[in-house]
Amino acid sequence: MKNSGYIDREMDGQWRVVATDDDWWTRFTYVRNGVGDEAVVEWQVPRGTEPGTYRIRYQGVSGDGPYSGTSDAFVLKDCP
Repeated sequence: MKNSGYIDREMDGQWRVVATDDDWWTRFTYVRNGVGDEAVVEWQVPRGTEPGTYRIRYQGVSGDGPYSGTSDAFVLKDCP
């Protein structure tokens, strides 16, 4: 499994992937910091992105095994 970050949008009651860390505006970083590991997903919202409810999600595998996480949902308003 590849370490990956995703941007999901809620559409018709279901979460659908609208961006991944392969996209120009999204970046996934996995950091081993000695205290605990951190997964960081950054999304620079592109101009013209549809308003709606979104969340950020990640998954991957480290030396300690699989990991995953999901942000709380957030509302994106007009993005001219």
